[in-house]
Amino acid sequence: YTTNRYYKRYKYNGALNLGFKEIVLGEKEIPFEKSSTLGYQRLKNFSVSWIHNQDAKRKPNERFSANVNVQSAFNNKYNPENSAQYLTNTFFSNISYGYTFKNAAIAVNARHNQNTQSHDMEVSFPELTFNTVRFFPFKNEERGKPNFLDKIGISYTAEAKSFLREKDTAFFKESSLDKIQYGVRHTIPISTNLNVLKYFTLTPAINLSAVNYLNYNEYRFDATTNTAIKDTLQGFKTGFDANFSTNLTTKLFGDYYFKGKH
Repeated sequence: YTTNRYYKRYKYNGALNLGFKEIVLGEKEIPFEKSSTLGYQRLKNFSVSWIHNQDAKRKPNERFSANVNVQSAFNNKYNPENSAQYLTNTFFSNISYGYTFKNAAIAVNARHNQNTQSHDMEVSFPELTFNTVRFFPFKNEERGKPNFLDKIGISYTAEAKSFLREKDTAFFKESSLDKIQYGVRHTIPISTNLNVLKYFTLTPAINLSAVNYLNYNEYRFDATTNTAIKDTLQGFKTGFDANFSTNLTTKLFGDYYFKGKH
């Protein structure tokens, strides 16, 4: 087990902990039986813990942080260092990076969570988000009086994600790669506003979205068994969605004079 701390003034600080244990159970003369988990076993276990913090003043438009805690399934079950380790069976990790441009921002995350009791593990990498600030593509600064085209505002957001949910005993095997799920969502909200009958404001808006994915399901009916069968197929597919809304508002003003005693 090793612990390494690092620090650079005005830039970053953190700590990296690495652990490895080989646990021997039972006697060599007693063969291991998987059904009863009895007999002679040699269990190799590891642990990785990493914390990284960036100084907020280093680069205000760029951020990086990490909080990683990964354990093998039996690392804390046998020979724990304290009772808290023995009782802990859920672990989480998050690594994030973000950069802010003048008119846009990007964020990338990697997440992990696991339960050493149920042996469930989920890793999501990458989680990428890109968005722009609202801009006005038809705005003409030279036009004397602005019209509704000048007020048309558009923004864009893209979200990409891939994740794998699997048992920790099979997580790093080649067969688990077929279970990775991918997806990208694009969102484009468009809106404007214009005056109606001098005293009303009309705000129409349309929201466009599209989803790209590489795996999709097809269902077919099996007349022999009288059941529906789901097939998971590989291929690039895109789904679209659009919705429209409008809002009409106005403002009322009035004066009320209070009568008081003089």
